[in-house]
Amino acid sequence: DTMPCGLIVLDERGRPTFQNAHVRDLFGRELKAGDSVEDWLLLACVNDAQREEVATIWRESVWRRQLTRVVSLSTADGLLKDFEFRPSPLPSHGLLVTIHDVTESCRLEEMLRSTEAKFRSLLHDAPGAILLTDPAGTIFEANAAAEKLLGKPKSELRRTSVDDWFDHEGVQTRRAELRHLANGGAPRAVVEVRLKDRESKLLLRLAGISDAEHRLHSVVHFLDDVKPMPVTGASEMPPLVSVVPESLPPVESEAVMVLRATSQGRITEWSATAEGLFGWSAADVSKTSLHQLFRPSDATGFYFD
Repeated sequence: DTMPCGLIVLDERGRPTFQNAHVRDLFGRELKAGDSVEDWLLLACVNDAQREEVATIWRESVWRRQLTRVVSLSTADGLLKDFEFRPSPLPSHGLLVTIHDVTESCRLEEMLRSTEAKFRSLLHDAPGAILLTDPAGTIFEANAAAEKLLGKPKSELRRTSVDDWFDHEGVQTRRAELRHLANGGAPRAVVEVRLKDRESKLLLRLAGISDAEHRLHSVVHFLDDVKPMPVTGASEMPPLVSVVPESLPPVESEAVMVLRATSQGRITEWSATAEGLFGWSAADVSKTSLHQLFRPSDATGFYFD
């Protein structure tokens, strides 16, 4: 009776011969003399489908095959909880079953699975290249965009160092950002790096993931191409407007939303005010980098300011 779980002893025919006081505390109803465990469990079901499922689990898994199973049941006060049934055979061919309330752990596991599913969906469906490394820089995860950017499948990227992909200056820049994160600093603006044997530049931004003791556990690397501004051609963007149109509100008037951008600087909303100010339509600037709208268009200096 002092055990922190419910306990039921069954004879060789499955009839209960003993139950401790905790059985009643768990369910709010005790197993009465002459009742079978199956009928007692069915009282905690809310519909016929659940009754059929619980009866099958008890007969086939717990009693016959003596497997540990978790079942969701309703208590006497109407709360739905998760109970784990752990059977153990007895020398008399009977069965000893302990019942544990595992509601909290089941909810935590469900939350972790949901969080992991969201994380993997965000990672693999992200349009930009993302690499996950440990603090030493060893890659352990990469999304499809990163595979395309680096020209290697995930299986070959894993367990390689992320520094192997950058030139000397890029390695030094990444390590400086990493030291900033390791010292507890907030993620900073994007920096420009180059891949080895490639002339094109990439925008790199680091984000740290800390463990329970607030130490750096892993590092997220966001990579994106630096797309040059088009300067010629009839189908390209028109030149910058140097004069503010008269239709724009004066500076001292109420603020007007001009544009919105992500934290990585990608334009997501383009208002009529922005069209009048820059001379470009929303279709012209969709997903354009914010720094490309201004001159000089140095990305590092722009985002730092």
